[in-house]
Amino acid sequence: TDSSSPVYFTRIPATCGACHKAEFKAFQKSAHYRELEHSGRGPNCVTCHGSMANQILAPMDFDERCSLCHKQPVQAFATIMALNNAAHSVTRLAGALEEARGKGLETGSQEKAYQDIKTLDRQAREEWHTFNMPQVLAASQEITKRVNVAINELKLKEEQKKP
Repeated sequence: TDSSSPVYFTRIPATCGACHKAEFKAFQKSAHYRELEHSGRGPNCVTCHGSMANQILAPMDFDERCSLCHKQPVQAFATIMALNNAAHSVTRLAGALEEARGKGLETGSQEKAYQDIKTLDRQAREEWHTFNMPQVLAASQEITKRVNVAINELKLKEEQKKP
């Protein structure tokens, strides 16, 4: 109840942000942060991550939690699913690159794409904390698309190498 405490409801984002700088910077861009600063109400890190930052809401729980304040759908479920799918795609590309290198294929352009994709994925995960669902959804879909292109290029190289 002490408003000067680092775990006071409105101070939690800054407390968490001391270590999670990128996420805090993104959260500061959100309407949620502005509402928290303005009225002292609104979601903070605990809303999604629990009081000890030891959990994250299950994808199906996002829309329910968001609907406590938002009267219209916010597409949180679809967005987190796309973000998770993008992360899985990045892992698939890492595996495909390893396999291609093992087969002696030239992977230079796909390695470059992989580095760019990993950067996009990190940025999308940070951007999630702005709660700009359309932007995060679009970024997630772009990641998955780029991964598919790179994997298909590797498959084509493998086919062309066959006698």
